[in-house]
Amino acid sequence: MFAGDTNLDEKDLLLHRNLNRWVAIKWRGDLFPPPKGVPYGTHIASFLHCEPGNQIHGVNVCWLIESSVGIFHRSCEPFQGIEATWLFRYDTLKQFSISELSGTDIDALRLSEFSATFSNSIDSTLQAFRSLSHLDQFRHPGFPDDVCAVYRQAPTLMGDLCQGEQVWVRISETRSDSEFRGILLNQPVSRVGTKGDSVRVVYISAANASVLVCCPL
Repeated sequence: MFAGDTNLDEKDLLLHRNLNRWVAIKWRGDLFPPPKGVPYGTHIASFLHCEPGNQIHGVNVCWLIESSVGIFHRSCEPFQGIEATWLFRYDTLKQFSISELSGTDIDALRLSEFSATFSNSIDSTLQAFRSLSHLDQFRHPGFPDDVCAVYRQAPTLMGDLCQGEQVWVRISETRSDSEFRGILLNQPVSRVGTKGDSVRVVYISAANASVLVCCPL
């Protein structure tokens, strides 16, 4: 994906909004067969997870049955009908209908006991960065820590907010709601920066426009 081509759609936003949460994925037998050949329910309880710098994926834990719209019950024990670790990558998740599950739903389905297993490895500052909705417009759809930014020598306010070269940056640290640290993911055309450099990333908003600017540390 070229820098600048973010364009998150409604399903992308749902996936980002539910990171480190449980969702119900409606089974589609036309895509591929389930692990045991026959689906054990109408939906799958999946924990949306993303390791730092990686892509979103769903950890499929339990088959569910939707008895009425939005009402789910476990159709079997966790991992029954599921071969070992069954993951859906981001591109696969996008092909299914996904329903959000409330805290009450999660408790009723007895899924809470598995949550800590998948979420402990995520640093709290990175979780804070992922929760900042004003940055969604700059995020890569499948990689929530990767953002499109304008590369400059300093994060100064300019007449043309977007003046500079578009690059991808992988955020690794949150300093505030508007300042971050990250790593350049692609080589700038200019010779003043190198792929792999640590950079400062600043959110700048003026009038009715906003931009992420990155510059050398």
